[in-house]
Amino acid sequence: MNLRRLMFLKASGDKEVKIDFPAYFSAVSNGKKTTNDYGTTINTTSAEVNEVVVTQVYNPNYTPGSYRNGYFVIGFSRVDEWVAAGKDITFDADVVITENPASTPSTKILLKNQQVWLDFATGHLHATLTGLTSSGQSHLEFYCGGCSFTLSNCKLSIE
Repeated sequence: MNLRRLMFLKASGDKEVKIDFPAYFSAVSNGKKTTNDYGTTINTTSAEVNEVVVTQVYNPNYTPGSYRNGYFVIGFSRVDEWVAAGKDITFDADVVITENPASTPSTKILLKNQQVWLDFATGHLHATLTGLTSSGQSHLEFYCGGCSFTLSNCKLSIE
């Protein structure tokens, strides 16, 4: 049984839960690339194994939360459909930090211009995004905070 099907079965239980898994990873928001001008390198744009390894070069001239300390995007296919239906969206992922030169305690994600901060220390990231409005964006922006890490088991869901 593949990982995506297993995660769907574990998440659904006896409630109707709709889950979307990544369609791709990218170091830029307008195409599929493995590097960007802000020191971010990712190992793949494929989401086949639902894991991306991020290597980030920390820039001490900017705050860790700045896009200049790295970002990448996770593309999802159902974002626009769910937002248009007025649904709240939940994002979940596992994270393992490999380098944290700025001792960054958290990171931020953006979806449809809504920003949510996530705590790195738990090893599991969870956020609920509410009241989203359409902005044409069909991906989630993930700010690196100057850290290098592995992000895995990414999913968006609605109930």
